[in-house]
Amino acid sequence: MRPKYTLLTDSQWQSIEKLLTDKRKRKYCLRKIFNAILWICRTGCQWRNLSSEFPYWQIVYYYFNKWKKNGFFEKVMSKVVRKERMMQGRNYAPSAAAIDREYKKVHL
Repeated sequence: MRPKYTLLTDSQWQSIEKLLTDKRKRKYCLRKIFNAILWICRTGCQWRNLSSEFPYWQIVYYYFNKWKKNGFFEKVMSKVVRKERMMQGRNYAPSAAAIDREYKKVHL
């Protein structure tokens, strides 16, 4: 059984927020937008059916595409993986990798 989706904690958001380079004032909270993207990824919800507790789906979708194109998600995942590996007492970078020859087309 999957654990229930939870919003980002303050410490999680602070570490993600450091990766954001554009510090200008915004109309919509980036933390709420990031939480909305995580919620969509976790639940598989359609963009247009995004819960009303989050900003409009068009805003969330705009940032999703922007962050996907500029590599922001890769930076976040790299930081999360490094932090998790160090918490487990392992080297921050993997020492081996497995390569699979099977390819699947993924639509984002």
